[in-house]
Amino acid sequence: EPFAQMAPAGSWYVAEGAARGPNARHFSWPHDRLWDVARRRYFEAYVTPVKPVVFGDGWYGPETTAEGVWQWMGSRSVTRVPHSTSPATLWLRFHLPVKELGGRATIEIRWNGTIVDRIAATTPLLSRSYDLPSREIGNELVISTDRTINPLAAGVSGDERDLGVRVDALVWASRQQ
Repeated sequence: EPFAQMAPAGSWYVAEGAARGPNARHFSWPHDRLWDVARRRYFEAYVTPVKPVVFGDGWYGPETTAEGVWQWMGSRSVTRVPHSTSPATLWLRFHLPVKELGGRATIEIRWNGTIVDRIAATTPLLSRSYDLPSREIGNELVISTDRTINPLAAGVSGDERDLGVRVDALVWASRQQ
């Protein structure tokens, strides 16, 4: 169950099973004739509000298409991630314009001031997960990269921004016990 993710305010998380958390809303259907006909799934389900992460310094605004939502950053970004009361995992999926950057870029991931990963990226699509501690005051995720591209200056497009890393997914969720 996610504590926070890239989601607009007011988003909900939907899952199968018994309700989790104080703000979850539980739904159940009787185990009558349909129970023996259909797969025994979704007879218990719940929804719970998702706290959005807060994209701070270094982030450009969210971009949306039918395929999804993402955010670009320049060379360094700061993201505020809510406190978790149970063990949690941070999951990131991101894109780097490595071809345009000459075939490589180095990304550094910091969590509450500690370096948790340094990635020498040579492919455009990356996915990482980290089991991380949480602070009562909330958490700070800092992503930095040693290379950016200005698409306008490079003659790639009319985009005037200095682009380093595009985050396609960011989820802060409880670990399955």
